[in-house]
Amino acid sequence: MGLSARVLSGAFVGWMIATMHEGLGIFGTIAGIAGAVIGTYAGHAARLAAIARIGGYPAAIVEDLVAIGLAAFIVTR
Repeated sequence: MGLSARVLSGAFVGWMIATMHEGLGIFGTIAGIAGAVIGTYAGHAARLAAIARIGGYPAAIVEDLVAIGLAAFIVTR
């Protein structure tokens, strides 16, 4: 997924979460966009570092396990 799609989905989700919690949608949108951009570039850098250190396949497994673990943690809180 390209950066523009990540920014759009981050903006939409940020707006939805903010309005669901009776906040201003614009602040949620800004936070969603910032999170999408930071997450994209930080995730890419972490992925490249992991590939250089442990190889492509193990890095992919670790990345998936971290994503599943974080998602499970977030939805149970």
